[in-house]
Amino acid sequence: MIVESIAPFGAKNARSEIKLEDGSSFVLYNKEITKYGITEGADIDSNMIEEISVALYARALKRSGELLKSQDYTEKKLSVKLRSGGYPESVTARVIKSLREAHYVDDSLYAQNYIKYHIRDKSCKRIRNDLIGRGITEDVIDEAYKAVIHDEEDPELLRESECEQIRVLLRKRRFDPETADWNEKQKTMAFLYHKGYESENINLMMKQVEV
Repeated sequence: MIVESIAPFGAKNARSEIKLEDGSSFVLYNKEITKYGITEGADIDSNMIEEISVALYARALKRSGELLKSQDYTEKKLSVKLRSGGYPESVTARVIKSLREAHYVDDSLYAQNYIKYHIRDKSCKRIRNDLIGRGITEDVIDEAYKAVIHDEEDPELLRESECEQIRVLLRKRRFDPETADWNEKQKTMAFLYHKGYESENINLMMKQVEV
């Protein structure tokens, strides 16, 4: 495989990105590049590529362990973090697979914990969008809700939770349905809708809230 280019990577200039003719790339410390004798235009054989991949896999696995000590990650978030660190897609995929099998990354558990933590302060829609943004699929989110609610995602329980959240927000805004004019009502509805609450619940609580 021919090396097309070698360019500095990162702020400290201790590493460089090696791009190959097939469009793939990886990052090594400059001393490693010297060790392997990698130069622009050089041909890297399959044995060297395999040796580099093994070294990068071990390094990426260690880096993942350091990241997971401080916080939980979804598979997508951890993949993005590793890729931004210069690890190639093939190595990142292997690391994620190993961590998934060892249950160090678990999108289902992540979703359950997120729902448990936010079910009293975020709308279901907002929670769902947050999790989707973190790379968790709709199916996994649905199963996570069932695991948390323990009652096949009881819609009445979720509705009551959302209504209580809306009531709290309306009180914080000192919203008074008796004195609010049309503009204030529209702004309040837009504020609540932006947070993901259902229009039906918003309208109900805006009529019932007591300042």
